[in-house]
Amino acid sequence: MLRSVAVTQEGMHVLAYFTGWKGWAALVLLMLGLYGIYSGTLSAETPAPGSTATGWVHASARPILESNQTTLDGIPGDPSVIKDPVGGTGYVMYYGATKGDFSDPLIRIFRATSKDGMQWIRSDRPVLEPTSGAWDTTNTETPCVIVLPDKSLRMYYSGAVDPKDERFQIGYAVSKDGITWTKPANNPVIVRGTAGAFDSYSAMDPSVVLKGETYYMWYMGISDAMKTAIGFAKSPDGVRWTKVGQVLRLESERQDPNDIGVTNPNVVWNGKSFEMFYTLLGGDGTTAGPIFHAVSDDGEHWKKDVEPVLGRGTGGHWTSRTVSSPSVLVEGNKLLMWYAGMHTDGKSFLDAGIGYLSKPLIGTSQSPKPPAPK
Repeated sequence: MLRSVAVTQEGMHVLAYFTGWKGWAALVLLMLGLYGIYSGTLSAETPAPGSTATGWVHASARPILESNQTTLDGIPGDPSVIKDPVGGTGYVMYYGATKGDFSDPLIRIFRATSKDGMQWIRSDRPVLEPTSGAWDTTNTETPCVIVLPDKSLRMYYSGAVDPKDERFQIGYAVSKDGITWTKPANNPVIVRGTAGAFDSYSAMDPSVVLKGETYYMWYMGISDAMKTAIGFAKSPDGVRWTKVGQVLRLESERQDPNDIGVTNPNVVWNGKSFEMFYTLLGGDGTTAGPIFHAVSDDGEHWKKDVEPVLGRGTGGHWTSRTVSSPSVLVEGNKLLMWYAGMHTDGKSFLDAGIGYLSKPLIGTSQSPKPPAPK
């Protein structure tokens, strides 16, 4: 959507209303005013990663997937990580990305594999692309991949038709091997809400959990007033969805009077309750973070933590502009989180990618022990 010229501050603010709430790759396009060069930092201050909540540990000083100006998946973001359903060990990541030199405006979904969650083998060949003339003509992004009981895979993702307004809806694709994906005809499955609804302008950023015989979906809605909130829907088969409505909105997370809302829900079932990781969206539509956490017994009523899980970095750190799009796995005695980050001046350089955090679960040897009973 951006031309190959610098974008004025006022112009970026206006564009943010129409593109800033899209997926990670589109936010990058918005922030970078030039199709051009990105390297270096702005600040002489020593770069530092964002502060973390108690127990969370940065696994790497740099992104585990970095931006690359030469490849089709050059600006990666919006990760969705699953355990390898074939081998049983290792990880598979699906992520949205745009071309590294910004010469191709389409946003596609790519796949990478890893044995340890940190070292990744990526390909610049997309696994899902926009379909000309369809509901996802301009974008396929914000993937959420789940493994079904028969070991097949289902990907929920955001798509849009008109590049001028980017009114998103949510659809799905299916796969047997995680590499070749098919888009069923009955798409999209979550459409924009009616006038006055919290998702009347856009519905996107799906996070889906299959628990028992019920599919649960949380997603970000944008209202016609350009505020964002998180909604909830249920389905017996993952295709026919019933919207429950808005379940999480901006409250205690607010850090500025102009903050717009909350976005990027990612929900996991820990065996006892649902845990949601989500992102604060800044007032200009171009800053995101911190990442917050909430807990629910039923997926509808949430109790929020006061302390953010992860804040933005400082001093020109690669996450100083945004931390967003968390993807969390419960594995053994740990929580693992992959997330998107970015640092840019909006004109001449970009440092972006996907980072990695981990946290021992309460009760493990690394976690604080509960007090002894009196």
